[in-house]
Amino acid sequence: MASPPEQPTTIQNLPGELLSEIMIRVPAKPLARMRSVSKSWNHLLSQPSFIKSHLHRSLHNNNDEILLVLADRGFDDPFADRGFHDTFSVTAHFSGSPHLELTDFVKPPVVMSRFESETFEFLGSVNGLICFCYRLDYVYSAFHLESYNGLVIQIWNPSLSTILALPPCQLPYPNVNFTYACFRFGYDPKTDDYKLFKLMRGVKESLHVEVYSLRKDSWGLITQRFSWHVTQFSNEDKVCVDGCDGCLHWLGYIGEGSMLQTIVAFDLGMETFSEISLPKFERFWHNLGVIAGKLCLLSRTKNLECEVWVMNEYGVAKSWVKRNVISELRGVFYPYGFTPSNKFLFATLDDSFGLYDPISANTKIMASIKRSIKVVRYVESLVWMAPVRI
Repeated sequence: MASPPEQPTTIQNLPGELLSEIMIRVPAKPLARMRSVSKSWNHLLSQPSFIKSHLHRSLHNNNDEILLVLADRGFDDPFADRGFHDTFSVTAHFSGSPHLELTDFVKPPVVMSRFESETFEFLGSVNGLICFCYRLDYVYSAFHLESYNGLVIQIWNPSLSTILALPPCQLPYPNVNFTYACFRFGYDPKTDDYKLFKLMRGVKESLHVEVYSLRKDSWGLITQRFSWHVTQFSNEDKVCVDGCDGCLHWLGYIGEGSMLQTIVAFDLGMETFSEISLPKFERFWHNLGVIAGKLCLLSRTKNLECEVWVMNEYGVAKSWVKRNVISELRGVFYPYGFTPSNKFLFATLDDSFGLYDPISANTKIMASIKRSIKVVRYVESLVWMAPVRI
């Protein structure tokens, strides 16, 4: 008796483990479309374990690091017609050739072209998600939006071209009762949750903190009282690498003169504050950063050099060590921080910014960008949100 003919092997009937090994190498956007191929594919691509594995591969196996520069270009002529201008740009660059722009690599949300620079702000980025906000009190009536003096916060996944609007905060901002607001976006690996931190200082110097949880899709108030001697937070998060390990960090200033400094930390899992001591060294620190996964401090010296101090053991003040001194850069510059591939990002007085590679001692200047910028790493991410197309 003749044996039945063998069925040809196709991608549709591959074993699950082998199919997963193939799929994990596919970029996020095609994978999102492939969910509609069959119920089994949709089940595989929706599994949290697969999404985490795909993200891990994107974070650690991408040799060609791509940086997204989120820039507020502003207006060249302050007296020009202030109609609907494309006031924001999102450009992509290879970290190895940062002066080369990858044209049309990422399509920014339409909303970025609708608002003037005073109403729009990039809040942070982690694991391929970018958080931004805009205020509706300056919106032109041509958009047919109701008058609303409040803040709209959204999370954007550029690799999936999806966007999610967050529910309103419990404590609205702007608000006449608050004089200052600070936002920061991060990821808590213990609970696999993305969280947005919001701190507001009241007119009577009181601090009000609430945290949004993407997993719960809700805001919660933080009741812990923080040290009153910290009078100001520095939110210079130009290079978005903080918040990946479940903690957010700021340089805090003590006293009215703001000459004394400390590090303020917020644990996204425990939702508690703490302080981290600075090195016992008379230096004014210009910025916080992360290098090789460790917290670092950057300071510009009188000799126009940049000192980098690294905390080898997190939370242990005695573990601060001066890692290196960047002296190869010429002229006056401001230290921004390090990219995930440990390249140093800096700004110059002529509104240019560039990358310095400490290993090759090679400096590359990127295009001039006016006003404020944030630099984030482009990460292929399947972190799934309600797919509202943009």
